[in-house]
Amino acid sequence: MSIRNKSLTRLTFVVCFCLLLAFFPSNSRAQSSGERIISGRVLDDVTDQPIINATVSVWDTFRELPFQWRFVETERTDGEGKFNLSVSDGTSYRVYVYYDDLSSPGFDFVPSFKDLTRSDENVVLTFRLLPAASVLFEGSLWFVESTEPSKSFSFIIVEEEAGSVNDRGYVSSYGTSPPNIDFLNTSSNHVIVPVEKTIQIEVNASVVVPNERISKYFVIDDVDSFNLSRGELTRIDIGKYTSPVNYDAVEGRMDTTTQLLEELDEKGFYTVAEKEDLAHITSLLELAGTKIDNRQYSQAYTDLRESYVANTVLSERLESSYTNAVGSVAILTFFLALTSITLSILFFETASVKYATYPLFFTVLFALFYSVYPGCRLIPPLSLLTYVFLALGGVAFLSLLLPKILKDKVVSTFSISKRNLRRRKNRFILTTVTIILLVMSFVSLTSFSTGYGFTTKRHSPPQNHLLGRLFVQELQPAASTSIFTFVPLNPSSIDLILEKPGVLLAALKAENQPRLGSLGSLSVPSTSQRTSVYGVIGIQPSAEAELTGIDSLVVDGRFLRDDDENAVLISVDLAVNMGVEVNSTVSLQYGTAVEVTVVGFFDSNSFRLAKDIDGKDFAPSRLRITDPEFPPVKGACDPNEVIIMTLSDATVFYGLPLSRVNILIEAPDETASLAKELALEQGFSIWYSDGTGLYEAAVASFFEERGAFIFIPWIIVILNVLMTMLNSIFEYRKEVSTLSAIGLNPTDITGLFIAEAAVIGFLGGGIGYLMGISNYKVMSMLSIIVEVRPKVSAVWSFASILISISAVLVGALAALKYSVDITPSTLRRWSIEEPHEMGTPWVFDVPVRVQADRLDSLFEYVIARFRRHLLVRNINEDEGQIRFSSEDSPDGSTRIIDFHYLLGNRSNVGSLPFQLVAKKGTNEGTYSFEVSCKGAEDTVKDTVSFIRMAIIEWSSDQNRS
Repeated sequence: MSIRNKSLTRLTFVVCFCLLLAFFPSNSRAQSSGERIISGRVLDDVTDQPIINATVSVWDTFRELPFQWRFVETERTDGEGKFNLSVSDGTSYRVYVYYDDLSSPGFDFVPSFKDLTRSDENVVLTFRLLPAASVLFEGSLWFVESTEPSKSFSFIIVEEEAGSVNDRGYVSSYGTSPPNIDFLNTSSNHVIVPVEKTIQIEVNASVVVPNERISKYFVIDDVDSFNLSRGELTRIDIGKYTSPVNYDAVEGRMDTTTQLLEELDEKGFYTVAEKEDLAHITSLLELAGTKIDNRQYSQAYTDLRESYVANTVLSERLESSYTNAVGSVAILTFFLALTSITLSILFFETASVKYATYPLFFTVLFALFYSVYPGCRLIPPLSLLTYVFLALGGVAFLSLLLPKILKDKVVSTFSISKRNLRRRKNRFILTTVTIILLVMSFVSLTSFSTGYGFTTKRHSPPQNHLLGRLFVQELQPAASTSIFTFVPLNPSSIDLILEKPGVLLAALKAENQPRLGSLGSLSVPSTSQRTSVYGVIGIQPSAEAELTGIDSLVVDGRFLRDDDENAVLISVDLAVNMGVEVNSTVSLQYGTAVEVTVVGFFDSNSFRLAKDIDGKDFAPSRLRITDPEFPPVKGACDPNEVIIMTLSDATVFYGLPLSRVNILIEAPDETASLAKELALEQGFSIWYSDGTGLYEAAVASFFEERGAFIFIPWIIVILNVLMTMLNSIFEYRKEVSTLSAIGLNPTDITGLFIAEAAVIGFLGGGIGYLMGISNYKVMSMLSIIVEVRPKVSAVWSFASILISISAVLVGALAALKYSVDITPSTLRRWSIEEPHEMGTPWVFDVPVRVQADRLDSLFEYVIARFRRHLLVRNINEDEGQIRFSSEDSPDGSTRIIDFHYLLGNRSNVGSLPFQLVAKKGTNEGTYSFEVSCKGAEDTVKDTVSFIRMAIIEWSSDQNRS
């Protein structure tokens, strides 16, 4: 009985103790000095029931910036939804409360928070959580202005009736901006929205473009259509909402460009090519709209991005046309004044008549210029009038000043050329008209410019084994072949590539930047054998083997494994030189010495021939000095200078940059479209093969040419001028001796032809350019469509003159070159430029050819001229002798005059023996000549000059006869 009473007493004690625990919360604790108690309950706002196991976390918010807040403590609510936390007093806090039932895919309640000011008082809080669901926005926020997705964005939940839920203590802002603490540990694209409430989501984002950051704002107002229930998770492609934003952005810019194009068209600009560009932009925009309607958001973005880039280039081109047209008026006015004064000087001799007709010519040309050049109507009339008077006065002053500055010989040369042109006016008019037509065609039917946009370049024949494989790298600078480094791949871009649907595999490659010196060395610990390392490659073994087959190069040992650490591959030849076997341990000195294991050897010859998907060497590059006076040359490392390791070792331990990533896609027929998408979206340079060739896709600058067929008539013009000038040269045969007699040397005589060519070229270029820009007006009036970009810049006027003068000069100089009879014009000034070997005779070609039946006459004259030379110096010709010799062979004929004299200091010409050698091939009708002589440089110069002058005199005598 006593035992039963004791048991009852114990039971009563336990019951009382349990009642006491129920009265006082189990998580209550004694408050110590300097502490502050935060307690309360968490309730369901709809059912008013406690939420069990909700998370309560406290953050010290004394620092103002959220990312500097300090986590303090966290706790879970009990069976009655109660919590009790002890924190330090004297600082400010934020208390977050959230609950996520792991059995449901999404969050079940909207997180709530309360801010507590600095105090030492205890607080009791009540949190009422709203039922919620989760929305996960898949993909990145791409905007057409940038090649990177937005990294600063926010999703803000707004109730249509009550405003932001944040005003009532609920977390309403998600994303990356403004920076918040990630107390939920979720994706930045994960948004928790209240259910059964009318809400919308405001999206704020920003992207970085060159030199500025631009903001984007749009509203997601169809959240109700998601049909969300508590704890549900729905996935939405963010492209559904960014696509209309991008579409509107491109459309708005296109409208601005359209308006600018219409304004230029009204001002008289020839805009056929620009209208074609705008039509292409419009078609891309329409295609993107269709894809958006079909929910093909990624493909739509590619078209929108291409449209945006093309529109930007077109807008800049139009603005440049406007600026160039306005800025070129003054220069072109001066150019017309020069053309006018040239016409006056050419047609008239009297100074008074020249300067009286000069303004008349200018008036006619400027009237035509004003009527056809749109820039004239874009500047104030007073400014235009100022340009006219300055050009007239400035050119008149130059025409008076230049004759006083230039040498008399130059002035005389142009004066003689002017008279010759006037005397042969039919030839002059025909040649000038030909040049005018050439320049007019060049101006109005061709265009050359630098463009920017998406391009594909074909580099080599097809490589079918590369189908479905893409080589991705950062866009390299245009001068990448002459610089020493490559642009490393941004690691953050890799995830964006892998997000692309259909990408099966990616193989990253890291390698060193090219250097002159070695990166380090390999050495065998047991010996003193050491070799320099100039190239290090890091690969993902399994992926690299799949995509490039680099594992087939290993001929001894094994290929690398993905989980290898401190394992390397080296060449067979290097292994032999160092005495290394498979699985040997060697010391790699790269910064610090590390023991690595050589797991395999690759064949040196195969590695030397190994190519990546882009067709370039798989081996890394190094720099070599081939000439101390020139910069180092970049070339592939030798196999014995390269080691291969895993990517993790290369990047983590040695800090090598990523040079490229190769990817394998599921559908090979979509290789080109994916390459275009990556190039436009992220600015990559993509190499791929589509079965017809190896291509490079990129958004970059390119040279655009239209109407290049004009080079065919340009060649015809040169041939026409060649025949005209050749005929002119033969006409000059009777005048050469007279010109020589009055003191003109062969160079001066050649100058006459050049002066004529310059006059014809300048007039043809000036008038041709004016006629060319007039053609734009004519083609517009007659609705003739020629897709060229108008040459409104003054630079093209100088190009026109250059083309016209070059066409005439090419013809003139070609005629001079192939003329046999006008000997003085081919004997130009000469100099000794090449080094000479001691003890061997000097040999110089004489630039003249003589018909075979005139050779004896030339030899006789040269001998007589030498004898006169001896007579003038009182030297007896019997002190030496002149010998003749000849040699005939199947290859041709050679005839030699040997002047065998030893005159010493009495005469440089003949101080040592010298020869005049004439040679003729079997099927040739003319002889060529060379002079062979010995002696010092002064002696050689006098001897060769003597022979050349004798030939000039002989030629003059022949022309007189």
